[in-house]
Amino acid sequence: MLYTYSDAQGSLIALTNESGKLIERYAYDPWGQRRNPDQWELKDSRTHWIVNRGYTGHEHLDAFGIINMNGRVYDPLTAQFFSPDPQLQEPGNWLNYNRYGYCIGNPLKYTDPSGEVFGADDIVFLGVAIIMSAKDGFDAYDAGGDFWGGFVQSFAQRAVISAFSAAIPFAIGQACDNIPISSFWKDVIRAGAQGLGNGLASEMQGGKFWTGFGTGVVSSGVGSALHGNISPDLLPLGTGFAGAGMTALLGGNVMNGFMQGYGIGALNHNMEDGDKINAGYNAPPPGSTPDNAIDISRGVTVTAKFIGVHNISLAGLQFIQSHEGFGKGRHHINPYNDSKNYATAGYGHLLHFSSLNFEDIGKYSGMTRAQGLTLLNHDLQTKFIPAVNRLVKVPLTQNQFDAVVSFTFNVGIGGLGRNTKPGLTRSVFLRELNNGNYNGNLMMNYHTPSAIIGRRQDEVNLFNY
Repeated sequence: MLYTYSDAQGSLIALTNESGKLIERYAYDPWGQRRNPDQWELKDSRTHWIVNRGYTGHEHLDAFGIINMNGRVYDPLTAQFFSPDPQLQEPGNWLNYNRYGYCIGNPLKYTDPSGEVFGADDIVFLGVAIIMSAKDGFDAYDAGGDFWGGFVQSFAQRAVISAFSAAIPFAIGQACDNIPISSFWKDVIRAGAQGLGNGLASEMQGGKFWTGFGTGVVSSGVGSALHGNISPDLLPLGTGFAGAGMTALLGGNVMNGFMQGYGIGALNHNMEDGDKINAGYNAPPPGSTPDNAIDISRGVTVTAKFIGVHNISLAGLQFIQSHEGFGKGRHHINPYNDSKNYATAGYGHLLHFSSLNFEDIGKYSGMTRAQGLTLLNHDLQTKFIPAVNRLVKVPLTQNQFDAVVSFTFNVGIGGLGRNTKPGLTRSVFLRELNNGNYNGNLMMNYHTPSAIIGRRQDEVNLFNY
């Protein structure tokens, strides 16, 4: 069992064993490059670490000298991302218009958990609270009172209620994670408990208990449905709009419903992901004691535990790269039409379900390998890795997880979950795996072109290793 220690930025700085003996130390410059933990003016000369998590808790791809920040890939040498930020958070801040920059040039103040948005949750909550408090201030002014008196009183009241409302979904999310039952019943319990807590919070705000209860149940249900299927940055918005819609149907305050739903998504479902970051270790096989399993979460010091939720390892990423190949043919033509005549670019990045057009050629011609890696990582992190975590119900070793992700990337999410032979409603491999049959050879049952039989056999060998 190992313990992790983090600095104020959430960067991993040390590992110790149960007796407190130091196992490994880490250090980084302000922009994330590894440096010697004993002499900061020197680079870290090591080539292997126990875990691949490091700067602000993200995954280091040390073979390339870059950092996987989930939404995008980051280069700490140039302090730039490989792809532009799809979010423009502060239109009034000229630094935010460098769409490749990291945390508007201030890495000691900000972190970027998703690779796309920094501090978004706080901004949304604060903005909504200010707007609603201003409305209460104007109502007080119209009634002959003082605007600022009404504003301050409303804002203070909302701060207390927000703290209470935030504690409820967070506590529920943590409690549900530790109940040893199926994910379906966890979601049912989560929704019911969330409804009860939300009903109490609604009464504190002067609303009706059943309005808050219905909002909590619906928001939690939507969060469970969206969890793993969309970006974590968008999930709270989905639960927020669900909460607002349900509150409107029940005759409550729509803005309160949005805030409650948003909090459920951000502090219940998304916090569940924040405490389940895979550290790139070799997880124990089913039934074994998880002595070497490490859970690097948001706390400074956490007890190690096997969590069964994974991210792909560097070796797994390189495995997919080598089998996908960059571009088409030995001249690495980009973009290109794949074997199904679908427009594709880089390392198997699907552009659309039709052949290439002039827009594709103009946009993706001259693509670099770094850009291809960014697209591949984005596809894996936003689609295929969440799908595998959602569909596979049993613990996997790191090699097994990497093999299943590669298989799913090749045959599609539907290919993992659908029939592979006439008359079957579920994948033979997935069905047997979830029943405890760890037989990677079943992946060969999927009907594949002869050209990729070699890849499928490599995936089987990796799974069975």
